[in-house]
Amino acid sequence: MIQDDTGALWIGTYGGGLDRLDLKTQTFTHYRHTTGEANSLSNDLIEGLLLDRDGTLWISTDGGLDHFDPRSGRFKSYKHDPNDPQSISNDEVLEARRDTEAGCGPSTGAAASTAWTRRPASSVTTSTSQATR
Repeated sequence: MIQDDTGALWIGTYGGGLDRLDLKTQTFTHYRHTTGEANSLSNDLIEGLLLDRDGTLWISTDGGLDHFDPRSGRFKSYKHDPNDPQSISNDEVLEARRDTEAGCGPSTGAAASTAWTRRPASSVTTSTSQATR
């Protein structure tokens, strides 16, 4: 659970997706994975949340890394692509981490490191894992 600059609480659940509690109005907004819909969570199993400096939210899931912009309501998903060496190493993302260059990216386990780029000039180191759960 994290709190953003507006005072809203973001709650990641393990099976129920992502919830936002507006403390001013005491209302919940629920975000869930919808098969076939690009603008939804990658997976409802949330491993972690990270609030970026620009107010966007990074959501670590068992189905990839999601980047959510609360202003637009849009999700961008990052998934492993075996044909792209710059993609994340696997889709079970344990947490997102902020690097020293103010970028954010995934951690998928503990082994070798690979580069991952979210946007120009923001490179992030990711941990990869050969093991599966």
